[in-house]
Amino acid sequence: MQRGNIAQAELLARDAVAEARLTFGNSHRAIDQSLATLGLLLRFASRYPEAEQALRKVLTLREQALGPAEPAVAVLLNNLALAVEALGRKDEADLLIVRATAIHAGAAATPH
Repeated sequence: MQRGNIAQAELLARDAVAEARLTFGNSHRAIDQSLATLGLLLRFASRYPEAEQALRKVLTLREQALGPAEPAVAVLLNNLALAVEALGRKDEADLLIVRATAIHAGAAATPH
C-alpha cells in the first residue's frame, strides 16, 4: 500500500484474513488485525461500503476480545467513523467519534 499498489495490497490483506481464519479460527486476534488492515485499505481505496463492513466485523471481534473501553477499540471506531462519514452519514460518524473520544479520555485518566 505504501508503494501505491492498492490492488496488490488488497490481495495480500485478503490472503492474510483467509490464512488467519484457516490457522486460528474466526475469533482469534489475528483475524481482528487482518480484517482491520483490510478495512483500512478499503477506506484508503475509497471503497467505503466494503470498508464499513470489514471494520464493523472487526469492531465486534475487538469488543468481545478486549472489552468496549479499550484504546484499540477507540482506534477502530475512528477508522469506522471516517468510512461512515464518507458514505454521507455524518451524524452516525459523529456518534462513533464521541464514543472513541470517551474511551481515549478514560484511558488517559487511568494510571498505568
